[in-house]
Amino acid sequence: LPYHLLSLDVGITPALDAIPGAAEHGIAVKPIADFVQKYDALMAAALRANGPRRIAVVGGGAGGVELLLSLQGRVARMAGQAGLEPDRFTFALVTSGRLLATHNGRVQEAFRRDLAGKGIALHEETPVRAIEAAGLRLADGEMIAADAVLVTTHASAPDWFAETGLALDEKDFIAVGPTLQSLDDPNVFAAGDCASMVETPREKAGVYAVRAGPPLARNLIAMAQGQEPERWRPQKRHLALITTGEKYAVASRGAFKAEGAWLWHLKDWIDRRWMDRYRKPA
Repeated sequence: LPYHLLSLDVGITPALDAIPGAAEHGIAVKPIADFVQKYDALMAAALRANGPRRIAVVGGGAGGVELLLSLQGRVARMAGQAGLEPDRFTFALVTSGRLLATHNGRVQEAFRRDLAGKGIALHEETPVRAIEAAGLRLADGEMIAADAVLVTTHASAPDWFAETGLALDEKDFIAVGPTLQSLDDPNVFAAGDCASMVETPREKAGVYAVRAGPPLARNLIAMAQGQEPERWRPQKRHLALITTGEKYAVASRGAFKAEGAWLWHLKDWIDRRWMDRYRKPA
């Protein structure tokens, strides 16, 4: 397929090779389309008499925390409806660094208390050496027994990027400048998680991928019209609303922290409004 302008917005792929055994014994969260089917299968299996009872999540970022708390709450509700005792299920969160390492200490403590209050085992600064059929083998040789392991650790760049001849960063993501153009080919753009802005590096977070959309569109139009593209500088901080599994959320932005049911309703309103833009286009 020949092109005059190319925009790469292909996202990221699960880095299952980072943990031996993850591909065979783990459930990767990304790509999300594959995960939904696996998640539904896990829920169905958990309600069987001989189904999984010990569930672990690897990854202590916001995605891993929200996933585990939502999973724990849903299993408890579904187990009760199916006549099973919710207490028969155990949950664990394992992270190689601190819990929610990119957030402030008060946010971290709020979730440590929440996890402890719900009986969820937290293993911080605990690298996983391998995922085995019986559970997680830790770097120190200890074993955490688990019937199901969900992997939410950082994903990687698609392998085929290495064959493009384009400039890549140290983690093999497409290296782009402030106009979202490749460093060595101005006719190639990249945005979202697959791209790395070398002058203004930011974490792989949905808010940055979403906000790259308008400047990307403007610059593609400008280039198509023979005009100069504009520079874009993403914000340094963003407001994160992290749910606790029920209608309650914690807000985090820099040193700011707040929590309450009203924040969950705010998050729900923001998320539904965003999705409606795709379901009900103007």
